Amino acid sequence: MESALNIQVVHFWTTQDNKEYVAGMHELNIEIIRRFDEARIEFAFPCRTVYLRQANDWQISSLKTADRC
Repeated sequence: MESALNIQVVHFWTTQDNKEYVAGMHELNIEIIRRFDEARIEFAFPCRTVYLRQANDWQISSLKTADRC
């Protein structure tokens, strides 16, 4: 995807306990977010607006302003 920001974190886990692994991954993710926030690093979410030109009477009438980025 041309608008993706991919960050790869490689880690090693020393337990076979799945609950402990999931809890540890959650803690790791929260710590990464905390450090980005602490450093005031923000990421913009990609947004794309597509305008359609119609050559006939058929119209799209169900689009709402809230559906836009």
